[in-house]
Amino acid sequence: MAPRPHPVRLAAWTSLGFGVAFAVFTWLTLRTTVLAPLDADHFTVQPGTWWAEAATAIAFVTQPVVVMPLLTIALGWWALRANLRRFGTAVVVAASVGWLVDQLFKRVLHRPRPPNDFSELSTDRGWAYPSGHVLAFTVAAILVSVAVTIARRKRRTQVLVRVLAVLTVVAIGVNRWLLAAHHTTDLVGAVLLGACLTSLSLWVCGVHVDPRWALAPPAVEGPMPRCAVIVNPAKVLDLATFRRVLTRELAARGWAEPLWFETSVADPGHQMARDAIAAKADLVLAAGGDGTVRIVAGELAGSGVPLALIPSGTANLLAHNLGVPTDLDAALALALDGRPSAIDLLKVTVDGRAGQSEHVAVMAGLGIDGLVMASTDPRLKRTVKSVAYAVAIAQNLLTPPVQATVTLDGHVIHEGPATLMLVGNVGEVQSGLSLFPEADPSDGLLDVVVTAPRNVGEWFAYGVGVLLRRRHKVLMRQGRHLRFDVAEPLPYELDGDTIDQARSFEARIEPGCLLIVRP
Repeated sequence: MAPRPHPVRLAAWTSLGFGVAFAVFTWLTLRTTVLAPLDADHFTVQPGTWWAEAATAIAFVTQPVVVMPLLTIALGWWALRANLRRFGTAVVVAASVGWLVDQLFKRVLHRPRPPNDFSELSTDRGWAYPSGHVLAFTVAAILVSVAVTIARRKRRTQVLVRVLAVLTVVAIGVNRWLLAAHHTTDLVGAVLLGACLTSLSLWVCGVHVDPRWALAPPAVEGPMPRCAVIVNPAKVLDLATFRRVLTRELAARGWAEPLWFETSVADPGHQMARDAIAAKADLVLAAGGDGTVRIVAGELAGSGVPLALIPSGTANLLAHNLGVPTDLDAALALALDGRPSAIDLLKVTVDGRAGQSEHVAVMAGLGIDGLVMASTDPRLKRTVKSVAYAVAIAQNLLTPPVQATVTLDGHVIHEGPATLMLVGNVGEVQSGLSLFPEADPSDGLLDVVVTAPRNVGEWFAYGVGVLLRRRHKVLMRQGRHLRFDVAEPLPYELDGDTIDQARSFEARIEPGCLLIVRP
């Protein structure tokens, strides 16, 4: 893999530069008379004229209390859909910190507004330095400009957006100046402070806008490496942005145009993975949830073709357990610059149908686990993510135990009632919540948990035990070959997908059969 040139990260230096400039400018404005000529002459519109009314209306609808929430909602929603979580966090931080710091400086510096004939307006109340309107639009202008850049829009679009953003800030400043709501220095100070706070927020949240030279494709000797992208369009909400960002990141590292495959209900990834192997792809990128990853990983098992994950679903348990970041930019950086290592997979066979065995990367279950996955509302899942599973758990909490026999490596380890029967390759289902505390996807062992809570109180005790990593009334073992046999057919799930019902359920560990890029 061709390494990507390490870009100069300008956000920290930009923030420092604007911060120093704001501090110096503020001192010169409020403690000296050097900048007094800027505020000496002040042309204002005449109250009662049509353009005074227009300026007043503009001032009212562009108040920071309106701009900041709208900015946060619009850009935050876009960032969430595009899986640009770092940028989404930066939007929230920049908008919140911008408003708070603006209010803080006004109350500390106590600079009065210039005399004007619009003192009855709500937008002209309070202290003057810095201008809240201009600061809010400076934050918005920078964030929108960064958004079109990290989304890899066309160069022409980026330039147009930046020009419009600058003109908007200038127009808001002129509007405040014509209404005599601020001194000229109030407006300049707001621009400097807004640029400082936004750059600082982007830097702290890990959003780095690469300079154009860092995106130039490096010289590559020999054939260019190629990756195959297998994407679940139902999970990647902003497919256009994902494809632009991915293609640009590959080109910046000297990779060839990627092979592009989209899964469907008819084929969730089987043939796509086989085609990637046949095309001798150097890397397969799987963008989707745990179901997509399970299918692709199963097809790549034993092929020697490495897999990289771009988490896009609800749980993303394999990515979470391996430490793969959920942010698109960070996940792509790991996928294209990281090194693959071998992990285990589980091979599951139900009711003795060996010809229909399937691989599992995370965990599989028989009984209430399958019922929970089957009863999870997909619409609720799209809306509230993992909370949908909690609703399904509550609906099935009083499912009665069934008679079960659990055999591990040829030895019966449990014979009696069971409600929850799970086998896992990794441990955590959420951050800090581990069903298999000793699970390691590279240890050559599968992990088993069997328990039989009968009522809400016993389920509560089991949940507390999971949180505290205690094993009260819970059977936990490790081995290589597991078999569940139950008295009646029960639903079973593989990596969160309910497949069917079964009376017997076998799982074998396949050590080191999959190469995957992980931190």
